Amino acid sequence: MSLHYSGPVAWMARHGVAPNLLMAFLIVGGFLVSLTIRKEFIPPFEADMVMVSVGYPGATPQEMEQGVVLPIENEIMTLEGIIEVTSSASQGSAQIMAELEIGRDKQQAYQDIQQAVNRISTFPAQIERPVVSIASRQPDVLEFALFGPLDSFALKRLADEIKEELLTLPQITKIEYRSDIPEEIHIEISQQELWRYGLQLNEVASIIGGNAIEQSA
Repeated sequence: MSLHYSGPVAWMARHGVAPNLLMAFLIVGGFLVSLTIRKEFIPPFEADMVMVSVGYPGATPQEMEQGVVLPIENEIMTLEGIIEVTSSASQGSAQIMAELEIGRDKQQAYQDIQQAVNRISTFPAQIERPVVSIASRQPDVLEFALFGPLDSFALKRLADEIKEELLTLPQITKIEYRSDIPEEIHIEISQQELWRYGLQLNEVASIIGGNAIEQSA
């Protein structure tokens, strides 16, 4: 008794040339398609977040929070599709991040947030124009810490030198470093110089205070 099988597998078993041609077509087609695929070692990706960045030269973190961050937060949190709003304020700048619901149209959310920020009329007159953007995150490739038998100022200067040196490499396009070391400018005037110009220290301090802007060095 002989058995007769039907179907595509059975047909290919009886016709040996067909599966070989199909396999060759898949190999060649896959190779050609692979040449057009965009390939990145660590590709950037858009997160479901919209960011508002604001600059305010000379403002303290407390002034940024009261005059900039809170008004923006109050406007954004009333919009539809916003899950959470997180903010950070530093010397002269602030960032407000709005997390969107899953499936929320990012472009529409971007436009809604931009219109909401433009409606705010209580901003201080000295602030820079708020910048609204869709957040794009770039994962870190390499991170290292710098330490040694140096004072804080020397370590920060060394970090700046390393950053500038690394940026000269063609393979590196962006470097960020984090430091909690504040910088200050000290002015020393000898007593002889004060006598020479007929000045008092409080007068020098008043002149400097009247011309200096309180901002990060």
